Amino acid sequence: MAAEHVREVPRPDHPPIDAVSWADLLDMELPPEQPMIAGLVGEETGNIWGGAANVGKSFLTVTAARAIAAGVPFLGHFATSQHTVLIVDEESHLRGIVARARMFEKAEPLGRDLPLHFAIGHGLRVDAMPAVAQLDALITKYRPGLVICDSLTRVHTANENSAPEMAGVFYTVKALIRHHRCSFLFTDHTRKKGLINDVEETLRGSTEKRAWADSILAVEASDQGREHLVITHTKSRHGARLDPFGVHLDVDSHEGTARLTYTGTVASSTVSKANDLLAAIHALQSQLGPDGADTTTLAAWLDCSPATITRHTKKLIAAGIIAIRKASTGAKGGRPKDVYDVIGGRD
Repeated sequence: MAAEHVREVPRPDHPPIDAVSWADLLDMELPPEQPMIAGLVGEETGNIWGGAANVGKSFLTVTAARAIAAGVPFLGHFATSQHTVLIVDEESHLRGIVARARMFEKAEPLGRDLPLHFAIGHGLRVDAMPAVAQLDALITKYRPGLVICDSLTRVHTANENSAPEMAGVFYTVKALIRHHRCSFLFTDHTRKKGLINDVEETLRGSTEKRAWADSILAVEASDQGREHLVITHTKSRHGARLDPFGVHLDVDSHEGTARLTYTGTVASSTVSKANDLLAAIHALQSQLGPDGADTTTLAAWLDCSPATITRHTKKLIAAGIIAIRKASTGAKGGRPKDVYDVIGGRD
C-alpha cells in the first residue's frame, strides 16, 4: 500500500557535526552573553512578537532593528549590543516601507550608513526550495546578528494548525540559526479576542510556536488608545520574564515623523483580561465570604481603578458570565454595595 504523502522539509546542506563530551562541557569557557536587546532578545535565539493586525508590530520591529544596528537603547530604555540586522518583509510594500523609514529617521536621525538591510517582497520562505537557499545566501552575504521576518505566516507554506508541519518549519530556522550564529525574530498574528483571553495563549495555530520560541512578546493596544501599546513578555526560556511595559507610538503625519518610546512598567491589572477578573472574584469569595467581591475590593485586589472594574464587569454581565447584586455592608447597616458572582456564560 502506498504511503500517504509526506510533506518534504528542506534541510540546508551544512558540514557534518560532532558531539561534545561531558568533560569538555564541564571545562568549556564561554564569553559572556551580549543580549541584542537586554532581557528581550538574546544571542542565537528564536523570538516571536505577536499582536493583532495593525497594532504596531512593524513599527516596533523597525525600531528594534534601528536600535540594534546603531547600538543605541531600544525605545530609549533597553540596552542593546550592536549587530547587523536583516529584515525580510513579505507583509508590506516598498512605498510604505520607504515612507516609514523616512519618518523614523526624521524623528531620530541615526545616519544613512546603519548596517540595516531589507529584502522586500521576494517570496522568501523558510520551508521551500529554492527560497530557503536564497535566504541562506542573503544571510551569508550580510552576516546579520538578527534576522527579522515580517511576518511568520508569509515565510512558510505549512498548515499553522499542524504541530508536525510547524516543527518542520522551525527545524529549518534552527538550522539557519546554528549555521549562521544569528537570531531570528518573527512577527506573528494573534487570535481574535473574546471576552476571556489569556495573553500567553493568543498566538494563532499550533502550540509548536510557543514551544519553539525562546522569547515571546505580546503586543496589544491599551485601554488608553491605539497610540499606547502594552507589551507583555509571555515567555523567556533563558531568563526571567520582564514585567509588562508601555510604549507610546507617536506618528505625526503632518511633520512626517514616527517615534516609539518606553513609558514604564504597567501594573498587571492594566493588561488583565476577563479571566483575571473571574479569578479575583473566586479568590475574594473564598477569603472574605460570598459578599467579598465588590467593586472597591476587586480594584484593590487587582491594583487598578474601580472604573476599570466597572468597565470589564459590564461586558461579562452582558455575556451572562457574572451577575451583580446588592449586599449589606455589615451589621450596622449602611448603604448596600454591589457585589459580583460568577454564574457561567453563554455563546
